[in-house]
Amino acid sequence: MVDNYNKNLLLGITILPHFFHLPLIINLYIIIFAIYLYFQDRFNQRFSLLFFGSIGLFFGLFEYIQYLSATNLIKFYIYIEIVTSVLIYAITLQMISDINHRLVKLSPIFLIIMALFYYNNIYFLFYTIFILYIFVLSVINTNARLDLRNSAKYTTSLFITALPFVIILFIVFPRIAYKKGDFGFKQKAIITTGFGEGFNLNDSGEEVLESNQIAMEVGFKTKMPLEDKLYFRGVVFYTYDGIRKWKKSKINLKLPDIPDSKFSKKENLTSYDVIIYPHLQKIMFSLDIPTTLPKDGRISEDFIIRHKNIIKELTRYSLTSTLDYQITSLEPRLHKLALEIPKNLNPKTKELGQKIMANSKSDKEKLENIKDFMRGQNFEYTLVPSPLDSDNKIDQLLFETKNGYCMHFSAGFAILAREAGLPTRIVTGYRGNLKESIQNYLIVREKDAHAWCEVWIKDEGWVRVDPTIYSFLADGSSPAAGGQNEVQAEQKSLFWQKVSLYSMFVKYRIENWVLYYSHLKQLKLLKQIQKDKKVLFYYFAVFVGLIALIYLISKLLFRGRKEDEVVVFYQKFLKKMAKKGFVKKSYEPALSFANRVKIEEVDKITNLYLKLKYQNNSSVKILKEFKEKIKNLNNFTFKENIDSFSSCIETL
Repeated sequence: MVDNYNKNLLLGITILPHFFHLPLIINLYIIIFAIYLYFQDRFNQRFSLLFFGSIGLFFGLFEYIQYLSATNLIKFYIYIEIVTSVLIYAITLQMISDINHRLVKLSPIFLIIMALFYYNNIYFLFYTIFILYIFVLSVINTNARLDLRNSAKYTTSLFITALPFVIILFIVFPRIAYKKGDFGFKQKAIITTGFGEGFNLNDSGEEVLESNQIAMEVGFKTKMPLEDKLYFRGVVFYTYDGIRKWKKSKINLKLPDIPDSKFSKKENLTSYDVIIYPHLQKIMFSLDIPTTLPKDGRISEDFIIRHKNIIKELTRYSLTSTLDYQITSLEPRLHKLALEIPKNLNPKTKELGQKIMANSKSDKEKLENIKDFMRGQNFEYTLVPSPLDSDNKIDQLLFETKNGYCMHFSAGFAILAREAGLPTRIVTGYRGNLKESIQNYLIVREKDAHAWCEVWIKDEGWVRVDPTIYSFLADGSSPAAGGQNEVQAEQKSLFWQKVSLYSMFVKYRIENWVLYYSHLKQLKLLKQIQKDKKVLFYYFAVFVGLIALIYLISKLLFRGRKEDEVVVFYQKFLKKMAKKGFVKKSYEPALSFANRVKIEEVDKITNLYLKLKYQNNSSVKILKEFKEKIKNLNNFTFKENIDSFSSCIETL
């Protein structure tokens, strides 16, 4: 079916994805076997079989015997891992034995199926298509006796022709959900540099390095909100120790239902899908304020969503949030926490806060006076802040150094507001940047990690304030509010930024329609068709257009296919001749073979073959006659020529 070289190539590219999840000792076995294949002619077959049979068994028992416990045996992935290892072990032993067993022939397909339990993303989708292409190419190249170029042409033609039928099967075939993998081949889950569950004031003056790494992809089902609404909440902080550390309140996880009783207004709902990259935390970022919960999500008293497990792999969830809301009540415990101030510290901030409180008639007026103070200080936004070496760090920040980034400005604002009698809290998460968006698709990067404040205003509830917008860059321009921005980082050209953004957008669209095409989407499509027959006509028109496009592409790409058909039919002719006892030698020209056979019909077929093959005669009529004569070849009697043909072979 497939020769040894192609078989080894197929096995190699199908085993490769398993390298990223199989245990190290199993990978070592695979590497040793790969080296053996290169030098196998130097080793005795029996010794090789004994060697790999023994070490494979030893490695397998050494690795998997530790999983023989009630806790581990209920973990589904362990079974998949063991089955994959046993499959690879069996394949290697059969290859050494030169057994042309079906297991070896079909092993690439089995290995791909096993890999689907680990990888369910756009990269592996394309990788699977690539493997299938190589598999079909190898079969055609081995069995059709065509050169690699013509084999590739036929394989490409088959794939293009099958595309419409694959689309139909994909739409109507029941959805099966596999365990999702990470990013392409399984990557290491690393701690993101932009966001962390802690909040420590950078008082040492250390430079903050940016990261362009993607943190989230967001697809809005409704119109994308304006940038001043794109605040993805992660953690809420209340208590400041006076030195550098802020603490969260004790998180009380509630039932999955969002309590409507806390809202007097809940408007401007927006629905969206989030793909969050692994960050080794439980945070599931959301816009203000979630009104639904994703699967396995739990919500805190501060409306922060946390997953029940640490997020170690790409995780997709759907949410609906209200962007205009009013919370009617604040628990006394939280009200007290939001007013806590370190004692006997920051006298200048305390004095200013008391002055603002004395000169303000309402909470709203207090807030506006604090904003006016922040605007008038000309704070400089920098990722290399001045050290805060005083005991009164907030005083030093607000009245002396006057520089920093989002964490500094949020901390300074929060303490000043508390001194003025306003309950405040700090929220960390991400702020979306519309420059990283296409249509309703948004990329959120680690450099978009951000910190801002929320102030409790009587009769209004929590009001978001972003103190960073009151700062300026060294050149006098306003920083793009979003936290750790491109201040001193190397700038990419606008062109490559757009290329990167569009490639991510295409990937997201394909994943959304292909990898996440679920049973619910199937039902939704059927309901659309039932409701509006124009939808069916639209899809039918697209399908017909796709077939027409495929036909045109095939005509352009495979204009030389007639020559290939001539070769294929001539090979069929030779097989028929061989069954009758007339075998053409590999070195023998077609005309010499016909002269030895001395059959009129064979002479006619050979002449037609030479015209089509070597005289560049692409006449449809001649090609049709050539095919018909080969198909009807069985109707002729060869017995009278067998003896003479045999004597010719003996003479040669």
